[in-house]
Amino acid sequence: GRKPVYSNLLFDLIGTDVLTGEERLGLLSHLNDNEFLGKYSIYSISRQDRVHWDRVDTDWGGGGSYTGIPMQLVRNLYQTGMGELAWTILNRFTNYVDHFPYISQNFRADELFQDESSMAMAICAGAGVEAIVFGLFGLTPQIDGTLDIRPYYSYEVGKSSLNDYQFRGHSYDVTMNRYGFKVMRDGNDYGSYRHGESVRILPNGKILTYDDMYVSTPTVDTDDFVFVNAKQIILNTETSGASIYYTLDGTQPTKQSTEYNGPFTISASSQVKAIAYHKEMKASKVSIIYFNKVNESEIESPPLMIKDFLISQSFHGYVGAEGKNDYPMNRTDIQWRKAEVDERGIVWLSKQLTPFNNCHAFAVTEIYSDEESEVTILTGTNDGAFIWLNDELIFESYKERPLYYDQFNLPVKLKKGKNRLVLMVLQGGGSWGFHVNVKAEGNKLKVVLPDIELLNKK
Repeated sequence: GRKPVYSNLLFDLIGTDVLTGEERLGLLSHLNDNEFLGKYSIYSISRQDRVHWDRVDTDWGGGGSYTGIPMQLVRNLYQTGMGELAWTILNRFTNYVDHFPYISQNFRADELFQDESSMAMAICAGAGVEAIVFGLFGLTPQIDGTLDIRPYYSYEVGKSSLNDYQFRGHSYDVTMNRYGFKVMRDGNDYGSYRHGESVRILPNGKILTYDDMYVSTPTVDTDDFVFVNAKQIILNTETSGASIYYTLDGTQPTKQSTEYNGPFTISASSQVKAIAYHKEMKASKVSIIYFNKVNESEIESPPLMIKDFLISQSFHGYVGAEGKNDYPMNRTDIQWRKAEVDERGIVWLSKQLTPFNNCHAFAVTEIYSDEESEVTILTGTNDGAFIWLNDELIFESYKERPLYYDQFNLPVKLKKGKNRLVLMVLQGGGSWGFHVNVKAEGNKLKVVLPDIELLNKK
């Protein structure tokens, strides 16, 4: 009878628009070390396929793969935003170049093996070029002469350059390192950008960044997401001339959803989803805001607002996930100073530090507790942040986002006496800040500004 074949040819669908989001994720779930991933790239047949898997037939039987397949998959993974998985496959495959003068049209995925009966790469070499140019370096040429650039950096790449990419009569160079990437056109410097940022170069040479191309994500004008009777909702976007559409039933908003024309009122717990459109720009990301209706008896006493912080100078680079390894209290290059804090306890770093684009800074405070106790730290940051309590990492979220008051709830345990709270706050562009409140049941807490002279002597 018939039996299904778990073949790597199925991954060609990743580069098409025929899959739903759920189907795409389901297909990608098979790219793991128990099925398709091998030590040196991917197998042509899943190792879980006990009927068809044949280690001898490297091309299509299971033991390895036709060389063009993994490189095409790498390109498609990069272009769909799966940079980490793409790099895993590309990095494993490139081990071959250290051992053989050329790569044949097929390879083994589990050992370094040269099939002497196979030809050197010919057509499939183009797949490798595409994986690097259109995948790793993220160049996307458009039919109208526009060139989009969004590299996908991995730590192992180090400093890498793509030079003299020819497109519509112009030469492009892209160089990237751990801090970001730089773009050149015809020898002219087109600027440096942080990783994760998109750059678009128009046919006339004008350059646009992500902020220029996309509508600003809608935000809600409130600090209180819990209410008793009713709640007035005010939505905003920083993009002039943009229209906001929203839903209250959990569905994704589109242009067919309710258009926002002014404040509206909700009287039940709701999930507000909002998107903004502008005729000359790409649609914004969807903003999701939760509002919770409670009984009056459930309203708690306000948390302790922390308004005493020391902050560092601004350091270059939106460091991303690497930030969790950069605990600042052991560094000697930081000059601490007292932070300015507004009436809500928000420290707006963009008003106090320069530069405030593609950078990061640190903050520190000390919380004294009468006894060992469990409390909840409430915080909001713009953009991403890492937080340590008593030298232990308790929060990491390095994605760019607006500041929502008390957005994150962090249950922690305070020890009796001094507890040191340290933050690294990342900055992509625009507003930059953070706040911290502490909710404690009956425990008396006191916030003290750290000894600035002692810290600066380190």
